[in-house]
Amino acid sequence: MQTPTESRPTLRQDERGMALAIALFAIVVIGALVAGTAFAGQLEMGGGRSAIATTQAMEQAETGISDAFENWDPAWNGLDAGETAIGPVTTNGYNRRSYTVTRLGGVLLFVRSTGARLNAAGGIVASRELGHLARLLDPDVDVDAAVEGMGDVRVGGTSKVSGFDTNPAGWGSCTTPLVNVPGVRASGDVSTSGGADIIGAPTPTYPFVENDPTVTPQSFTDVYDALVPAVTRTYSGGTYGGMEPTLNAAGSCDKTDADNWGEPGDPDYGPLVPLCQGFMPVTLFTGNVTINTGRGQGILIVQGNLRIQGTLIFDGIILATGNIDFHGTGGANSRIYGGMFSANTIDVDDLISITGAPVITYSSCAIAAVLQNAAKGLPLSRRGWVQIVY
Repeated sequence: MQTPTESRPTLRQDERGMALAIALFAIVVIGALVAGTAFAGQLEMGGGRSAIATTQAMEQAETGISDAFENWDPAWNGLDAGETAIGPVTTNGYNRRSYTVTRLGGVLLFVRSTGARLNAAGGIVASRELGHLARLLDPDVDVDAAVEGMGDVRVGGTSKVSGFDTNPAGWGSCTTPLVNVPGVRASGDVSTSGGADIIGAPTPTYPFVENDPTVTPQSFTDVYDALVPAVTRTYSGGTYGGMEPTLNAAGSCDKTDADNWGEPGDPDYGPLVPLCQGFMPVTLFTGNVTINTGRGQGILIVQGNLRIQGTLIFDGIILATGNIDFHGTGGANSRIYGGMFSANTIDVDDLISITGAPVITYSSCAIAAVLQNAAKGLPLSRRGWVQIVY
């Protein structure tokens, strides 16, 4: 019997190529899933980079606020209401920050800081702006006499100490009211010799106050503690002479010159440098100081004894934790407007000796000006920074 031959079933015409189509569809779906995952990953990575850049920009803006308060420029104290000062731009790698200071009125100011994260080409990837309210705080110093000392005060030669309030020569008109004070206040005795003269309030026949119970070591400590935070430069003790205002290569007042103590503006002593009339440094000397000839303005703080043995032209406040001594012909033509303090904490003599022919005159105008210049901007404690959004 013949076995029948097996035959393959024939495929239907519409089933040809289905496996290929299904495979291609699977590839497309898988590819779409992979592409979507990659795209989502790129978005997440971009978002992460953006968040990092934004955080870095915010940190730069916060640092800019700190820079403004830590490097407070005394010139900002004289801004008019609505006037803005531009601070420096600091770039560190891909980070950049800058700030401005605007006077709002009265003692209020507004510090605006901008922080940015840069790319390799210097373009801005992210930026943030912060603002902070600030107020000016002047050193709290009361000057109640032309010369105030802990111990005895001796005025000799042809020296003159005046408590009659006078505006400094060359300063023009001042807005502070004139209030006369004693020429000298001392916890010890006050004496004159030769042709020396002390004048002042409360009456011409009683121009000084000796054995003053209000003059105590604490009063000088308070003055010292109030002025030290305003110090803008510090030098060691020694002998200083030839001080005069100078200009730098750019033609502006050279505030980095150790011999530049500002321009008091007295027309009798020149040639004048008007660009330095607004420069009133607060200088701290960390030892005994001898001053020869020179001129300047601002605040001098001496941690030790101060000897003036040349012609010193100065407007402002002078404080020595030791003795003050105008020696011999010291300051034969010296002229000081403002106020002087001698705490006498080092020399056991406890004596302010003013001899020669200096003229020391109380000036509320000079005192107010140098204290205002020494003011610092302080952030308002009850309100933190705010982010500025456009």
